[in-house]
Amino acid sequence: MPKIWLKWPWRLQKKRVVLKWPAKGDPLPNIKKPSHQLMGKSTRYDVFMLG
Repeated sequence: MPKIWLKWPWRLQKKRVVLKWPAKGDPLPNIKKPSHQLMGKSTRYDVFMLG
């Protein structure tokens, strides 16, 4: 995945960024730990609270 796809949400949003991942997928390197996660059967939503 190109790095640009992971950088632009943080620049545009003011409250939070939510990334959708496979439930058992490993987190990407060089990305901060999410504030919290919402788990489903096959999907995980990583929520990053901003400023």
